[in-house]
Formats: sequence, C-alpha cells, structure tokens
Amino acid sequence: MKKKGTLSFLLMLISVIGLFMVQYHSVADAQPEEKIFSNVTLEDEFADDRVVIVLNKEASMNFKTYTPEDFPDGLFSRVDDSTALTMELVRKQIEAEKTGDWSELVLHVENAMLVDVENFRRILDLILNEPSRENVLMAIELLKNREDILYVGPVGFFSLAAVPSPKPTYYDIFQKIPFDRISLEQAWNITTGSSTVKVGVVDSGIDATHPALSNRINTNLSRDFTDPYYPNGIAGGLTDQVSGHGTAVAGVIGANGTGVIGVNWDVTLVSLKVLPDYGSSYWSYVRNAVDYAISSAIPILNMSLGGFNTDPALKHFIDIYPGLAVCAAGNAGVDIGTYEYFPAAYSKSVYNMKNVISVGATKYDSDSRADASDWPPPAPGDCPTGATCLGGSNYGVTAVDLFAPGIVFTTVPSSYSAKVGTSFASPFVTGVAALMKSQASYLDAKSIKKIINKTVDTGSNLTPANSLAAYCKIGGRLNAYEALDFTANSWIPCYFTCVSYEQTCTTYQPLICQNACEQQAIAAGCVPLQACLSMIQACYSSCMAASPCYSLFDNCVANCSN
Repeated sequence: MKKKGTLSFLLMLISVIGLFMVQYHSVADAQPEEKIFSNVTLEDEFADDRVVIVLNKEASMNFKTYTPEDFPDGLFSRVDDSTALTMELVRKQIEAEKTGDWSELVLHVENAMLVDVENFRRILDLILNEPSRENVLMAIELLKNREDILYVGPVGFFSLAAVPSPKPTYYDIFQKIPFDRISLEQAWNITTGSSTVKVGVVDSGIDATHPALSNRINTNLSRDFTDPYYPNGIAGGLTDQVSGHGTAVAGVIGANGTGVIGVNWDVTLVSLKVLPDYGSSYWSYVRNAVDYAISSAIPILNMSLGGFNTDPALKHFIDIYPGLAVCAAGNAGVDIGTYEYFPAAYSKSVYNMKNVISVGATKYDSDSRADASDWPPPAPGDCPTGATCLGGSNYGVTAVDLFAPGIVFTTVPSSYSAKVGTSFASPFVTGVAALMKSQASYLDAKSIKKIINKTVDTGSNLTPANSLAAYCKIGGRLNAYEALDFTANSWIPCYFTCVSYEQTCTTYQPLICQNACEQQAIAAGCVPLQACLSMIQACYSSCMAASPCYSLFDNCVANCSN
C-alpha cells in the first residue's frame, strides 16, 4: 500500500480505501500467473525434511487452513503457513474496505505498512513424514503441476554475513573514525532518533541484558523463529550467547552510549531470531520473521545474512513486505550480480524490488572496498560454483547499491569487541534509515532507498577518489548527514505540498463531477433535473471512481525523492 500521512488521518483513510478498492477488485481481471519450476538436483544443498510451495492468487485469497490431507500420498506430517500473520492482515484490510472501518489498522496506516493485497500469495512449508533428500525431489515432482501451486521447491540454508553526553568509553578510540567517514556527528545535529521507530534485527538474537542495549529492545514484540514446531514464532530472541552476531548488529544500530553509541541514540529494536544456537538455519525461519514484521508494522528490517542459493518464496515475501529490507552483500569477494547472493541480490533491477538495499563494506580508515587484507576468503564449500572467492566484501555494479564502513567496534554478549564484515556495514544504513523515519513516520521504503542512494558520497568526495566506482551501482558510500538534510529540507516540504494538492483535489472533485453530470443531463433533455436523478447519480459515481486525486498524490510523492 502506498498511502502515508499524518496531516489529516481522515484523508489518509479515504485515500487508503480508494486505492485498495482498485487493487483488490482488479484481482479477478488478472492474467494467468506464470509458474516457476525448480531445477534442484541431489548435488545441491537443501533441507531434507521439507518443501516450500507458493500458492496462486485464487488459492491465496480463499483463506483456507491447509492440512497434510490436502496434499498427495500421505507424504507430509505437517503444514506450516509462513504467511499466517500477513494473511490475517490482508483479511482485515479487505473487511475494512467493505465496512469503511479502518480503526484496527491505524498503526499500519500511520507507518506505511499496509500490504499490497493484489500481490499477496500464501507460502507453505510442507514437512515430510520421512525426511530424505530423495523424498524432497519426489515431492517436488508430484506437486509441480498442480494448478493451485505457482512454485514448489526445496528449502535452502543461509549463514550470517560476518567473518569468524559523556562520550562513550570507546568512542574516540574506536568509533569516531567510521562515524566521521559517514558524517554521522553532523547528522545528529538534525536528529538523534526516536523510540517510536521500530527496527527488526533478523539475526541470531540479541543479548537483552547488555548494559549498552538497556531500554532499546522491545521484549514483548521480540520473537524466536527457530523452533520448528512453532513456525510463527515464540516469545524470545533475547539471548545470543552462542553467536553474538545479532548483539553486535544491534549495537551498531542503537547502542545507548554505555561503552559505545549506536547510529541512533534512541530507537526501538525488535529481535527476530532466525539463527538457532545449534543446527541448520532454514530460509523458512526468515520468511516467518518477515511475516511477523508485516503483521506487527515493523517498518525497517536489518538482514545481515544470506546465501548463494535462491529461494523464490523468500523473494515473494520480501516483495510484499511494505517496509525497507537492508541486506548485507556478503563476504566472499565476488560480484553478486554474477554469483547472486540473496537476499542482497534482490536489489538487481531485474527483480524490480524497490524496498531492498544491498550494502557492501569499506575498510576502517578509507573508502576502498574491504578486501582479503581485512578478512580472508570463505571455506571452499561456501564459495559459489565457478567463482574465485578472494575474500573481502562482495560487490557488483548491478546488485550492490552502496558501501558503508565494515570494520566497527560494537556490543557483543556481556562485552564489546571489534567486528568485521558486510554484516556490520548494513546496520549503518539501517540506522540512517531509522533516523530518517524518526523525521517523518510516513516516509515509505521506496523513498528512503531513493534518498539514501541519492545522497551518497562519490567521486572526489571519496578517499581515495572514485574508489567505489567499479564496485556498486552508484559508486558511493553512505553519507548520513546528506540523507537527513535532504529529508528535512526537500522531501518533507515536497510531501506536504502533495498533501495540499490532494486535499484541494478531493475538496473540489465532487463539485466538478456534480456539475458535469448535471450539464450532461440537461444536454440529454432532462428538465427539470429531478426527472433524471438516477442517471445523474450513476454519472456521479462513475466520475468519482475515475477521480485522479489518488494517483496524482502517489505520483507527486514519488517525485519528492528525485
């Protein structure tokens, strides 16, 4: 959903209703959907206990609860619905459209977190009775031609994208150099953040007892998605003793100044634990976390994780997520435009996903791409087939949006430590996105991405000059100050100009339609006009339905970040 605003909540709801009537009712007129076929073989890496399916539009909108009996030959013991929470939100949106009562969806409206109903698809994990890689392939073969299934395939694995006012204690020693590189102190003169902004950390959990993260984590909203018997998550995700990765990411985004400070002095972090303390990390866990983020109106997700294996179901999930997904580009030292590393590679134009930002990592004290001298190549089994993995940050002029510092000093469970990798570059971008959201809650994901990319430092503003031109789309490194300055002095005034245009349009459009329809009735010989009330009413309804007000607003706002 595209509508944002706080100036007039009634205006927002009218706009939302108008747009969703168009989007939802156009479902019946859609063209047949294209099926995607998996080409997985026994040579590939995948989970041996499940397959994932994406249902077509018709099956997705029937809101049925699926059981193993809905699928063939007793192959499956359980059906986990990755979209269960998003489905309930879709159901509420459709009901609000019918009744005009949007009171249950105020939080989603205010944070630009309504779902695009037309593009919503159900995603189910089917758990095998007898786990084996051969049974996964057999199940795919049995299901691939069902009319209600757009895609069936294996579930792959992912790994984390890391390598094995007084000033905070470590500020001058360790933090100031990367902060100065992105002009963060100047950005703090504009805003230091707000606890009203929620950021989901999709990771290994967060150590909620760390003193630098005190009063930063919403413990009630945080969830653990790594228990296979509770796919929709259980309360938790507030420990991180095995990995420490999520705690380190959280510190970059929003540490409170005890020892270290985050990009945000104030922010609400939500732990969405998808990496189990032990065992395999399934993409299913990530999908379930995004489903929860949609339902809970969490507008920004940091995803410092990834893999070279694709997952069409994950692509769909991030595509329907109304918020911003900030993704680490990975640490193999390869071009992810060629050797696609997901979800960061979803930033490629071929995928048309305007809510994904892909982030590479620079060195500690310059704007050069982090290389093998900063961290070594991955193990041979973690290097994509056909690639030469040299170590350092992944890159790609078609797949990586921008770079940010990738060597940081941050929180780890019960302590502090230096961390390296694109995992710690992406939370710099996430943190700046949260600062921007604190300036304007109605700032949508597409606009945040466009502004961040528009305001990077490039060319001679880098040290050394032009050091990133061959490594990312824009050839630039994050500039926090320029992003916030553009938001404050260009985007927000432009937005409210658009609001004013729409208010004028919605005020005068009924008068324009009424006058046009009366003139049409007079031309048809209707004197007095009361003799043709039914014709005038039909004309008026048609005229209002075709009103340009809503599309004018969307087009106007889209241009604000240009």
